[in-house]
Amino acid sequence: EKLWQTIMARLEESARHTTRRAVAVSLSALLALACMVVVATVASSSAASKSIEQELAAVPRTVRTQELTLKAKAFDWGETNPDTGMMRVNCSTTVARDKRFWGDVGQKYTVECPENCAHNGNHMPYGCAPYLDDSGICKAAIQQGKLGNDRGIVSFVLVEPIEKYVGCVGYPLKDPFPDPPREDGKKTKKKWHVVTSEDWTWQQWRKGVNKTTGEVTEKLRKKYREHCPTHEFCFGLRAFNMSGGQMNLGVQFPDDKAFVDAGSNALITAAATQELTVETWVYDDNLLPDSAYVSSIVVDSKVKTKSTGFNLGTHSGHFAFGLATKTSGVFSYVTAPDFLVEPNKGKWTHLAGVYDGTSVKLYVNGKYCGCSGDFQSGEINYGSASDLLLGAMTAGTGTLAGGLLDETRIWSSARTHTQIMQFMKKTLPTPFQSTLIAYFRWDGQKKGEADGCEETAGFTTIKMVGAKIAESHASVDMGEESKNCKK
Repeated sequence: EKLWQTIMARLEESARHTTRRAVAVSLSALLALACMVVVATVASSSAASKSIEQELAAVPRTVRTQELTLKAKAFDWGETNPDTGMMRVNCSTTVARDKRFWGDVGQKYTVECPENCAHNGNHMPYGCAPYLDDSGICKAAIQQGKLGNDRGIVSFVLVEPIEKYVGCVGYPLKDPFPDPPREDGKKTKKKWHVVTSEDWTWQQWRKGVNKTTGEVTEKLRKKYREHCPTHEFCFGLRAFNMSGGQMNLGVQFPDDKAFVDAGSNALITAAATQELTVETWVYDDNLLPDSAYVSSIVVDSKVKTKSTGFNLGTHSGHFAFGLATKTSGVFSYVTAPDFLVEPNKGKWTHLAGVYDGTSVKLYVNGKYCGCSGDFQSGEINYGSASDLLLGAMTAGTGTLAGGLLDETRIWSSARTHTQIMQFMKKTLPTPFQSTLIAYFRWDGQKKGEADGCEETAGFTTIKMVGAKIAESHASVDMGEESKNCKK
């Protein structure tokens, strides 16, 4: 204690009579002295050594506990989406416990669910179509396949309560998103379809049900809904059915033969002559020397610089955006620096390539990487007719094996940095802007299917060659349900 008092006194004296650099030097010297004293003390006392070792051993556990506590407190995304006004719920939200859903039978609600609700939150689904009102809304949606383990939109409707909520038949015996393996080697024992309502929930129920018709009487409604016991909530008052939902989906490329052929690029070549923006979320753990995520390119196999069209993908192992113009007659790229490439390998990453008529620009996760104005200006050179491809540079050869794409957009305008940042982490609202040529959102489709769809309805002959719809974990908020591709 006396040692640290001496150190603080010396620092105060240094602060009055020396420069900042001198203070830093003094601090380093004093800290080194303090460490030497502590080490000497520990070496001379076994009891002190044992005490210090115990304290040090406890630090990681304490720090970890604090970290988990902070993370738990940090997740509070509020009751409404600040951009769309849509109601938000968490993984434990139920109709019974949230006053926002204490409506009348027949009332419908659409809410946003957060990610990881298969593993987080209480209140398992009680029953299956309908569900007891104390069932977790998001967990019920997952059980019915309306939602994945990522964030998404869920719709449900309030219905009359019933006496018994029978578990789902035909649904998986176990949690469709099992927890990671336990350290003790034991298996988790989650069984969803056998969960039903408890008998004690309905002690007074039979007294209020018409014995002939089985219908709920006004007496029962009054008892439960108007004279609820003095608790924070009552359950058994309502039931609900899932009426819809959309999970966050993308397109997956299982191997190097998988790609998506969206059909002719005629819409792009007609609209995006002087300006062009190509955006996508991508998951790529390979980062090939040269690959294509979103491209409409006519490759010159002999002289690559004589290729035409555009490509958002990789070049020399770096994220890149390139194109050719009629003025230059050369295909050139702008690439991302190393510090924006390696850290994002095998992670969901947002890329945006922009051409404004005078320069080619690239953004990685909203960060401006640089531009190339040495070669390109004027009208884009698309060359001969070609198709718009996802996950491939040329038809038949995939370049995103094991990867995924999500929220792919093509614009006939040069999007500004502000515009890119504004909608980078959210779905585009309807009605769409007139400069949006193509929008591959994927959310309205079914996981596992190989049937492509595009939101603006401009591309109607989409071929999924080995590619399939899969759950996406891109950091994108669903502002509203998919319209054109909803199934």
